[in-house]
Amino acid sequence: MEQNLNQDDRRLVASLIENARPNISAISKITGLSPTSIRNRLKRLMSKEQLVFKPLFSAAVLGNNAALLRIKGGRRDVLLKILVNCNRVLGVMLVNDNELIAMVYGRDKKEIASLVSVIKYLSGEIDEIEIHYGKIPNDFMIPLRNNSPNCYSYLNHADIHNYCGNCLPSLRRR
Repeated sequence: MEQNLNQDDRRLVASLIENARPNISAISKITGLSPTSIRNRLKRLMSKEQLVFKPLFSAAVLGNNAALLRIKGGRRDVLLKILVNCNRVLGVMLVNDNELIAMVYGRDKKEIASLVSVIKYLSGEIDEIEIHYGKIPNDFMIPLRNNSPNCYSYLNHADIHNYCGNCLPSLRRR
């Protein structure tokens, strides 16, 4: 989020962090802002994409196996499109002109390896991928940002469905 939020915006966001499901009247009581002001602020923040609502799921449901990927080379623009839009990616960091770091998760190492294969295949020309496996806590909350099971369709890649089916993880019972 941009750093130019005023004090009222900060109170509104703090209230939403505390409970993202209250009605406008409840937020009004907590923040001291009028319901009209809250509606207008929410519309403004959401239209500027400074505030986005996404569902969060427990790692116990989606998978708590994780890997830190250090990727060198490749077509950076394609790599970033893939990583920023994939539900299996927790975060991406650009390290320098030729390298980035991504944290990914899955139910097991095989699922993570499958994702790495997709990344390598789609982005091409990757010089090296270093992988460090680990676990994320079961109570860690994972945001799902992409609601399309065909999440790579924007790449116009004809046979993507042969390579990836993990972008919209199934919510299974444990």
